[in-house]
Amino acid sequence: MKSFRQNTDRVSNPNHFKNVLTKGFLVSFKYVLSHHDQKDYHRCYCFNIGSNKIYLCARCLGIYIGIILGFIIYFLEFINEKFYLPFLIIAPLFTFIEWASVSFANYKSNNFLRTFLGIFLGVAYAFGLILFFVKFPNIQITLIGFIYALAAIVLIYAKNKINKQKN
Repeated sequence: MKSFRQNTDRVSNPNHFKNVLTKGFLVSFKYVLSHHDQKDYHRCYCFNIGSNKIYLCARCLGIYIGIILGFIIYFLEFINEKFYLPFLIIAPLFTFIEWASVSFANYKSNNFLRTFLGIFLGVAYAFGLILFFVKFPNIQITLIGFIYALAAIVLIYAKNKINKQKN
């Protein structure tokens, strides 16, 4: 059995930390731009950079674009402030319905639709984040975020349970 001193020596050793960090980075690097496994690469855009293939999740790309767009819309005041809350409620529903249809109803989606709906979701993320901090404390914004997060957790749990029963 290792003594306490041996364990602390290993943890305080900078080379050990560097090796663990490097190993973790190499294992997880393929998930930086796409969180999908190889069987789900059809949900990604593929870019060839030299001899490497880089996969980028289609919905996440839309979300990134939408977040940037949402900040631009808010700070340049392109739309009236009274539209932010309804948009925050309605916009994520489209992505939510598309994701649930693919996950539970064997609906075949495509990357254009994933990216397009991801843009709406990203704009809603940006509005929600901005309004959460600008209007803090705002129970409506907090409640909307909580309800969507809870619904996503329940659906992911249900999807995983169904997948386990299939296997």
